[in-house]
Amino acid sequence: DISGITSATLMRRVFPALGALVLASLLLYVSPSTAFGRSGIFSRLGPGRSSTAIPAGNRLESIEAEVTPPAYTNERSTTLDDPSSITALSGSRIVVRGKGGPVGLSADAGATPLRVVGEGNEWVISLAMPAKPAALTLKDRSYDRIIVLDPRADSPPKIALTSPVRDTTLRVAQLVVHLNATTTDDIGLGAGYFEYLITTGSGEIFSARTVTTPVVHFGGARAGTLSATLDLASLNLNQGDIVSIRAISQDLNSLSGPGLATSDTRTFRIARADEYDSVAVDPHKWLYAPLEAGCALV
Repeated sequence: DISGITSATLMRRVFPALGALVLASLLLYVSPSTAFGRSGIFSRLGPGRSSTAIPAGNRLESIEAEVTPPAYTNERSTTLDDPSSITALSGSRIVVRGKGGPVGLSADAGATPLRVVGEGNEWVISLAMPAKPAALTLKDRSYDRIIVLDPRADSPPKIALTSPVRDTTLRVAQLVVHLNATTTDDIGLGAGYFEYLITTGSGEIFSARTVTTPVVHFGGARAGTLSATLDLASLNLNQGDIVSIRAISQDLNSLSGPGLATSDTRTFRIARADEYDSVAVDPHKWLYAPLEAGCALV
């Protein structure tokens, strides 16, 4: 019986092979997709599955964050490995990336959802450092991870008027004033100048005008000085007029600024004739007023 013998022989050889194939297929189906360096056979043949199938592992491990400060700071980008918190200047660009595709991943910063995109074999999230502290929440199915966003504000500059050192009352507007100021900033200074506010009159009859010196540019330096010379005679002052002097500087903040700083104010007042006997006039300034008959300087 050649046909019977042939069938029996084939059955003895085919059944074990089919059993081995079924067992191997089951093993590939229940094993992680990366266990054999490729996806399981059923993961590729099953409905709704593709080459972007969600891996079984946690894609929130071994992440990195690239922090790029605002352009006006002229500072370089830095990379953080597996950060639990990120401290950066407000407005800095933050890019978080990890291994794997973006399918099944979600992210939000506070109440703001973020888009997760794929770049090659990585998932990527991009956001700007907020103005207030927030939590960056990453989710991968049952896995989650929280990164604290700690913003650092760009502080406004500081400035001090070092000369003149006090207010002064004069009988006549004949004085040359030397002005000096120092200024600093945590990131970089933009420009600075002196401002004169001249007020005339009193009560209902009152007027004011402002004069500024030429602007000095600091070019992003963190410290700088201002200097100028003011001839009070050039301001055409009258009795009772007041000149208020202050120094002003600003930083390079182009996102929320620029930040401004103003110094303390120094005033020069021209005394009225009817108050000569009651107003204390700086003795050094008598050199600029004519002496009355019978008077002498001591």
